[in-house]
Amino acid sequence: MSGCPNSPSIVLECLRHDSEEHYFLVPRCKSWSCPHCGPINSRNLGRLASEAIQSFIEEFGVLLPKQRYNSKSVTLTCPGEGWRGLHPPAEAARLHAKARKRLLDWLRKHYDLEEYFWVQEERDGFPHTHLLILGTGIAGKGIMKAINDKWECLGMGRSEVRLVKSLRGFCFYMSKYMSKAESKVAHDGAHLWGMSKKLRSRVHEQKKISSLEFEVVRVFRRNSEGTRGRVIWEQGETRSIAECLVDANLEALCDFFQDRQNGKGEQLLLWDDSF
Repeated sequence: MSGCPNSPSIVLECLRHDSEEHYFLVPRCKSWSCPHCGPINSRNLGRLASEAIQSFIEEFGVLLPKQRYNSKSVTLTCPGEGWRGLHPPAEAARLHAKARKRLLDWLRKHYDLEEYFWVQEERDGFPHTHLLILGTGIAGKGIMKAINDKWECLGMGRSEVRLVKSLRGFCFYMSKYMSKAESKVAHDGAHLWGMSKKLRSRVHEQKKISSLEFEVVRVFRRNSEGTRGRVIWEQGETRSIAECLVDANLEALCDFFQDRQNGKGEQLLLWDDSF
């Protein structure tokens, strides 16, 4: 079983409810720096974010009938060589993050910004941000100039504002940058990506829906060849998965599981995501 080089030493037999098929899965380390898990995290976050945005659109209809104008992509940069010569990368990242927060607060106050999703990328050690903004208030013709002027007033460099042709495509475009970073944080703990609280809650809701597709049937210890070994737990066992993992000296893996609602068995967490 090839896959994550840091995956724990268990194999799961799972039942997928929508097809009644059995799958054998190996939990992942879920690290953004992992060559196997990083791209998976990126794809899954792109999918979850696009589904969350779509649910927001359907609930509030904020992109109808003017879908083209109520979503914008924004690129935010640092000033040029003179400014960069006075501000080392760590300080530049801090100032960039502070200006980005002030810009988002300003958009919420003056342009009824509803949701946002941003990813920070570095080039030559200096940050720039890819930002998706949603809301009826950003449809006006003057929004592009307003953002440009505000970003400059905040002491930053150029900004570029464009219409979004495909929200789903743009979410995947944004999420691919995440797998390039070694972790979710950069200089001095500054986050490399973020989203509005409402959008994050929608992403987590989509994550819960996805996790209900799978149910654990058996847990195996993985042998040295990477294949299934002896059974650690199976349905019908009077003890919980966590108790059996502890007995097998695998208590560190208990976080991969949680009780299903109403106490009906145990449910596999959606590990193909990373938050």
